[in-house]
Amino acid sequence: MLEIESLEWDSDFFSFGVAKLKPTSEGGFDIKKALQQRSIKLAYIESHQLLPQLENFLIGGKVKYSATLPLKKNSICKDIVSISPSESSEELESLAIQSGQFSRFNRDPNIAREKFEELYRCWITRSIRREIAFENLASKSDDKIRGMITLAKHGDRGRIGLIAVDHKYRGHGIGKMLIEGAAQKFTEENLKYVDVYTQCENVGACKLYNSCGFKVIEKYYIYHIWVN
Repeated sequence: MLEIESLEWDSDFFSFGVAKLKPTSEGGFDIKKALQQRSIKLAYIESHQLLPQLENFLIGGKVKYSATLPLKKNSICKDIVSISPSESSEELESLAIQSGQFSRFNRDPNIAREKFEELYRCWITRSIRREIAFENLASKSDDKIRGMITLAKHGDRGRIGLIAVDHKYRGHGIGKMLIEGAAQKFTEENLKYVDVYTQCENVGACKLYNSCGFKVIEKYYIYHIWVN
């Protein structure tokens, strides 16, 4: 029996039925038929193994990194400040969109670029308002935001949501300072671990997390199944 979990937020955002499926050995035709019966237009599958029968629906890979707190400091977290819940700017929206360069929503040709950008603008806005994050940090210099990071928590674990350094300022250690600033905040909250997800294709982010002492915990293959 195919397990289909309807995703209310995603469905509202895209204005059509969206669901999450558990990995299955059934073929694409059977899956599509089951989705049609539920009026689902888009379904996500995350699998630890490649699913050859769904090869045409593969969007990319996702990797989960984790580290034990506190992190060992390797840099001075200068110019790292908290972002006010009332703050909103084109700089923050631009950084949010840059953070999604390798996102499955950007890589999927069936999702318009405008919709991808709207999704990430919504993500940063809800984070800044503290709806889905308890803290947000920025790297600022001369009143310019060079990078940002959003922080959430669940139980004894902290979680990095969005993280980005503006393309004009990359290569200067800002990403590492943001992560270490976030780790300090997590430690102040008495959290024991920190998790972050990124795309396997995002080589720069993977190198950054490795350099900060994170270890790979899980890898997934992501599939987007569209029903015409």
